[in-house]
Amino acid sequence: LFLYALFLPLRNNISGFILLVLLFFSILDFKKNKDLISKAIKNKFFLIFISLYFLHLLGLLYTSNFKYAFKDLDIKLPLLIFPFLLLGRNINKSTIDFILKGFIIGCGIGAIGALSNAIQLYIQTGDMSKMLYEGMQFIMHSSYFALYLLFTIAILFFKLDSKNSLFSRRNLTIFSLIFFFIVVIIFLNSRAGMLG
Repeated sequence: LFLYALFLPLRNNISGFILLVLLFFSILDFKKNKDLISKAIKNKFFLIFISLYFLHLLGLLYTSNFKYAFKDLDIKLPLLIFPFLLLGRNINKSTIDFILKGFIIGCGIGAIGALSNAIQLYIQTGDMSKMLYEGMQFIMHSSYFALYLLFTIAILFFKLDSKNSLFSRRNLTIFSLIFFFIVVIIFLNSRAGMLG
């Protein structure tokens, strides 16, 4: 799950591959542990997420644009896969922290990549507008990336250590990262990021 979170803001095809590998191992767990199936049927969150995906699948009956419909089903595939991945796992606070660290690192790498791409375009063209919006679309559309960065900022705010001084090394590092991500959101020039 750490690798999935790490590659989610970087490359969707890599995170999709990781998701399939995780699903394969989860299916093996289901074959070994028959109690997981009865747990799944009794778990309301499992059933809710699975039902949401099947509602989208039913929506295929009312569409004429199958190309978009299948793309939408592909995007929503984690609604179907994640309940199976998480069902047999013992997920505690340290596991969640580890997964969130992966997401933060992935967003950091993506932000550095987007800034590098924008600087390279600016050097090549001399056009300052390449430092904004279009030039920052390194991995994905700037609105999506801005939302990822906003989520990262929210995670970082929760990671602030209230027990130590505001100027402790840990808190200063977190504030520096928050500032960096805010600057990247401004360069992304995304209305979705600004609204958040």
